[in-house]
Amino acid sequence: MQLWSWQGHGHSLLSGHVEWGESDYYRRDVPGAPAAYEGLSHLLGTDQILWCYLQQGVESGSDKIEWHLDIPRTGVLRFVDDFAWHSVLGEHCVTPELHNRWYGEALQRYPYDVDARTQFREERRKKYWDRQPSKGSWSDALFLDERREQECTAILRHPIPRCWVLRCQSSDGKQVPIC
Repeated sequence: MQLWSWQGHGHSLLSGHVEWGESDYYRRDVPGAPAAYEGLSHLLGTDQILWCYLQQGVESGSDKIEWHLDIPRTGVLRFVDDFAWHSVLGEHCVTPELHNRWYGEALQRYPYDVDARTQFREERRKKYWDRQPSKGSWSDALFLDERREQECTAILRHPIPRCWVLRCQSSDGKQVPIC
């Protein structure tokens, strides 16, 4: 199974220790991040984890390295429902794919009315975030039995074996030594 993870320079997936404070959620001061990570580490039985995307290019940044992995299914600790995770965090964001879909729908319905398109997208966003979990709480809905193609990420145990790494590259596409 191919997965992708974006990490800051100097952070190796092959060794070292994961520091939650280095997470983008912590750096952006997402209020629910400390409690969410504490709960997640309790549920997983470890705080040494890596988040991976199921598609290439989901995240990017000039200061990050893309790790392209090929791992056995048994290497995935859990698949995570991204909507549930962001609900646990208290961060209401949407994937670029969803944003683009809503934009396309709004443009089709209201080709000449900018205000109506904006209102349509806001209504979609509100309806999306007003959803309730199918089981108890969002924490209960966090883990998926199998991968989904959208709104799903994979969690691996850190560190990973070297043989799972296909390549590393910077945001400009240049190969970076695997370390």
